[in-house]
Amino acid sequence: MIAVLVLIIGIAFVVIGIRDKATEAGEILTDDFTGQPSFIAWIAAVVIIAVITSYGPFKRVGAAFYGLLLIVLFLSNDGFFKKFSDQIGVK
Repeated sequence: MIAVLVLIIGIAFVVIGIRDKATEAGEILTDDFTGQPSFIAWIAAVVIIAVITSYGPFKRVGAAFYGLLLIVLFLSNDGFFKKFSDQIGVK
């Protein structure tokens, strides 16, 4: 799992380097962690759920919370699908 995450991050860095967009990527990443609304709340939610699921009897509850977290992520802030279609240019 961690290897896949590292691979995805590595591919993203290669694409950013090839397209010479390091400055823009840095600004976007900075805005995600310091702007309003901050991405830190989502990271905190994932960490809290990970802590809950590390305790044996709460593994199923943790899986349900991960599902709920994904649903909220997709439906919040104008929705994932609207933002995705805006990014790929579909009107």
